Amino acid sequence: MTKRQYAILILVFLLGLCLAKLVAAQRIDGPNQAQAGTLATFEITPPQVAD
Repeated sequence: MTKRQYAILILVFLLGLCLAKLVAAQRIDGPNQAQAGTLATFEITPPQVAD
């Protein structure tokens, strides 16, 4: 591999790490357990629009 290919590979790897942190920052909070037939609410943090 050439130096340019190594540089591109490292750049893409670092970009992937940054994008992974953005995805990992989102989570869904809800109850650990809920009885069958009861209403459970979940919250997406940080708030965003979901389709």
